[in-house]
Amino acid sequence: MVRQKKYTLLSEQTAHAPDHTDIVSLPQDWMGLGDAYQVDTRITVFTRDDATIIPSGALFRTGEKWNVYVIIEGRAQRRAVEPLRRSGRFAAVTAAVQPGDHVIVYPSDRIIPNVRVETR
Repeated sequence: MVRQKKYTLLSEQTAHAPDHTDIVSLPQDWMGLGDAYQVDTRITVFTRDDATIIPSGALFRTGEKWNVYVIIEGRAQRRAVEPLRRSGRFAAVTAAVQPGDHVIVYPSDRIIPNVRVETR
């Protein structure tokens, strides 16, 4: 077992990471481990049941509000969303976008509400 000692804030959008760890298990539990052993971990830094994950590149601002374009029946429809959490690749947004919706990533200035679009 490992105990984390001291934490450093990496940024407002990342988890706290330990500066130092101590092994607190008894030596007989880990003495047989050798060089190059691997530890696989999964760290959850955000969870919310009512959020939908989309590519960060689908987000754009109109005034003070964040929006995405969703493709409905071959047309771009703008929806206002509230980003709950973002990384460089993904964003968790409120219920204006549902799982399975197709969003336009990096929409150009030629994309306006109700313009006909094709998926590739």
